[in-house]
Amino acid sequence: MQQTPSPRRPRIAVVGAFDRYNYGDVLFTAVTRAMVDDVAPGAEMRFYGLRAVDLTALGGVRTDPLRRLFHDPAHRPDAVILAGGDVLTVRWPAMVEHLVPHWAGRIVRGVLRRMGPRAANALCRRLMGVPSVTPWGVDPRDIDPDRPPLVFYNAVGAAGVGRYDAADQAWLRDALGRATWLSVRDARSRDALAAIGVTPPPEAIPDSAVIMDRLLSAEDRAACQTRLAQRGDIPADRPFICVQAGKGFVHKENGVERLAAALREVHARTGLDVVSFTIGRAVGHSDQFACAELQARLGAEPWFRVATEALTVDETMALIAASACYMGTSLHGYVTAFAHDVPRVGMHPGVVKLAAFSRDWDMEGMAAGLTFEQTPAAAAAALATDPAARAARREKTVGTYLDAARRGLAPLAGL
Repeated sequence: MQQTPSPRRPRIAVVGAFDRYNYGDVLFTAVTRAMVDDVAPGAEMRFYGLRAVDLTALGGVRTDPLRRLFHDPAHRPDAVILAGGDVLTVRWPAMVEHLVPHWAGRIVRGVLRRMGPRAANALCRRLMGVPSVTPWGVDPRDIDPDRPPLVFYNAVGAAGVGRYDAADQAWLRDALGRATWLSVRDARSRDALAAIGVTPPPEAIPDSAVIMDRLLSAEDRAACQTRLAQRGDIPADRPFICVQAGKGFVHKENGVERLAAALREVHARTGLDVVSFTIGRAVGHSDQFACAELQARLGAEPWFRVATEALTVDETMALIAASACYMGTSLHGYVTAFAHDVPRVGMHPGVVKLAAFSRDWDMEGMAAGLTFEQTPAAAAAALATDPAARAARREKTVGTYLDAARRGLAPLAGL
């Protein structure tokens, strides 16, 4: 009796900065897996960064080099998903700089800046073996001109595309015009793409990480929180505020001293302990340096502690979910608090993407884009918000994302 051959599983390439440990980027792998399983169960997924790395021990994935997607027929996909993050703003030099050790980052940055932006972008693109003008933009014809894959942009950031020169803007307009689904994570990104001539303007939807409370069961979250308490990373018996800051935001204008003073005031106002922790350790984030400097200034205080640097994605999620309030410069730290109904404060006026999420998708009473001096009052206000109102805002925003993503990714089911 002749057996009917099993149908071929659709092959989906998930593309992003998954080859370095930054919480938000690594988190997108789990979010994308969940959404693909929702609309196209059984699909085969492979993850692509700029290099081959295995971050499974930290909750990430094994990545293939992005160049294989364009040059190796064995990696030819049916669809490509740009998983999220500021993928249309970032340029090649920044991504290459993030691949080198911290000590070499300044040297590489200096060399590339002397070359000028266009020459540096072209050199880094050639070094990585990828034809795209931007690291995380894909023209499907570059992968297979005869049978181009479907391309999906899942709530990506694009607010900085106005800095591209005219030629690169033209490439981007052309590539995005061939996308099956183009969605961006805030109104700023939508308007920026419209301003360079992307028509019709993309759909603005919430950042995909708003669904992360579905990624970790209550039992697994509780187990992570127990481990964190046993290690001394979080208090076991009293509420706490968690705080995170990127190195670049505290190394300017006496930022460490100002943040330390703000945390003293937060403790004085609330009576809560403060836990400093690390979300991004890759070059360009370097939270561990900010943690160390806060430890040097506040380590003698009985209400202050620093969590271990080696938190996995699940442990980071669990730490924020266990806190009474999140304060930080990380968009996805803020979104994690949002997804778990935790009061939240977005620090630093320079983190415009965080302020954009707060403005477009969060409730009143949750402030972002604040100076360090403004954060004690903001933390007190956030802690005073109504839990039912926080939950209602989350449900509305998550519903907006899920409705759009299920519709936008629906063509995957037909592959």
